Amino acid sequence: MHPLPGREGAGEKLKLCLELRKVQDIFTNRDTRVETTKQVESALAQTANLTNITSAVLRQYPSVLPMLRMATAPPIARDRLIGLAGVSPNLVKTMEVNQRIPPRMERTAVDTRSGAHWSDNYTPS
Repeated sequence: MHPLPGREGAGEKLKLCLELRKVQDIFTNRDTRVETTKQVESALAQTANLTNITSAVLRQYPSVLPMLRMATAPPIARDRLIGLAGVSPNLVKTMEVNQRIPPRMERTAVDTRSGAHWSDNYTPS
């Protein structure tokens, strides 16, 4: 007799649920890896393999920001980037989540806040 009446087969059902969860995680993780790989490849193309990181590129391709944060060693947390760059949290969040510049933010504000004064004139040696 099963220790809990009315629970016959509960252990087998639990095992099956756990196996199905593993399969689901495998597909989810694979899909995530594929999507992330596409985003990184796109960001590398848009920044000329990280040799052209300017405010103009960030304005045109705000979706590169998460990849740029992760390309540092160690990766920079979003809040840390906001503090180091002295930019609005809304600017970074909108660029990363919505993949665009906030619509009410003027171009000069984006240039000033993203360090355009040095980055547009920077040439790697």
